Amino acid sequence: MRSISIQKQLLKNTTTTSIILAVLGFLAVSGTVIYHHSQVFDELLAGNANALLGKSDVYPDIEYSLQHLNDEMDIEYQVINQNGQILNQTLYAPSTPYLQEFNDQSYYNIWQNGKWLRVYTAYNHGLNRYVQIAQPWRQRFDFALPVIANYMAFVAVVLLVLALSNFWVIRKTLRPLKALQDEVASRHLQDLSSIQPTIIISETRPLLDAINQLFERLIIAKESQERFTADASHELRTPLAAVDMKLQLMGRKFADQPDLVGMLTDARLDVKRSTQLVESLLTLARLDNEQVSQKQTVLVRELPRLLQGVIDEFADKFSENHSQFMTDWERCLGDYRTLCVHTDLLFVAIRNLLDNALKYGGHQTRICLQILTDEQGVRAGVLDDGVGVSAKVQHKLTERFFRVLGTNRQGSGLGLSIVAKIAQYHHGQVQIGQGLDGTGLGVFISLPFALH
Repeated sequence: MRSISIQKQLLKNTTTTSIILAVLGFLAVSGTVIYHHSQVFDELLAGNANALLGKSDVYPDIEYSLQHLNDEMDIEYQVINQNGQILNQTLYAPSTPYLQEFNDQSYYNIWQNGKWLRVYTAYNHGLNRYVQIAQPWRQRFDFALPVIANYMAFVAVVLLVLALSNFWVIRKTLRPLKALQDEVASRHLQDLSSIQPTIIISETRPLLDAINQLFERLIIAKESQERFTADASHELRTPLAAVDMKLQLMGRKFADQPDLVGMLTDARLDVKRSTQLVESLLTLARLDNEQVSQKQTVLVRELPRLLQGVIDEFADKFSENHSQFMTDWERCLGDYRTLCVHTDLLFVAIRNLLDNALKYGGHQTRICLQILTDEQGVRAGVLDDGVGVSAKVQHKLTERFFRVLGTNRQGSGLGLSIVAKIAQYHHGQVQIGQGLDGTGLGVFISLPFALH
């Protein structure tokens, strides 16, 4: 998917168009300036040629005047008789005529001595002599250059002002679109009300209508999902609880039949696993639909006290598994920074991590509940020194219903999926790696600090 910015595109297009027009204007103005300068210099060459031939009394002392013109404008002339002999010339004029063949009162462009020259020729029939007067084109360009440079400076200022004004106008014009973006971004599953901005760009009206229609469909889907979750919670929990109770009663009734009691005990374990599976699925459903209560602010130093209840739940299980349990949270006891968390969901996450360590770590393992802090937030996790998991499949552990092949432990494959969903709900993430002393498995959930 290719993403583009309307603001950048508009700025790019308007700026490119302005630059193209400026370049075209520069070429037109430069051509006009050079043309008019050339016309003036052509008239100057013709006037001085006529004066040299005695056809004009504008310059009574023409040779003196041409000397100044030669110094200022690099104009050279030759006065030649009908035999082709040079009668008079300026200091730097060539010793041979510029042109051997020419017409009266005509202009020529010639290449001589490494430069282009503009030459004017005139003939006086009464005196039987003619004049060739020349000026380098470079000199004409030098006179036109200041005018062109001033125009370029003016165009540069205009382009800068135009770019700034375009940026301001485009940004102001697109402000309703930014407001619409913020409105859409602020919506969540608990607030899918239609968006009614005070100002809207007419071209985005179909998009806004489509978004509002999508919100309406999401509301319907959300309500259906909530009804399903509520119905499943009742329809699944109640029968399973009833089955468990009947199995328990049957176990008491037939206590004198050990084989039957063993079968009933296995059946109760299956019911218990089914109940846990239902609870996990309902938890995921509630997290997917954000059907959870509001978060609360908790000091980092209070986490050990809050999690102690979860640890107490596993005390007997640690003993049965002959596991050594330890904590590593001393570094957070003096931390007064705050977290914005849903405590019940945090308990579920830590409970699932401890349960996984007990189930899949093996007997007589060491299990550590660790809480670390850094500049971004808190990392709470469980590490063990058990059998561990291959690094190739660690990234799949948070997928729903994924279970590592070769394990002989019963499980639903949803424990770490729930942990990942809880981390996502808290704008955090799950990190999986090695456990204690580089062995086993370590799973952490990161929780960012609360924004003040």
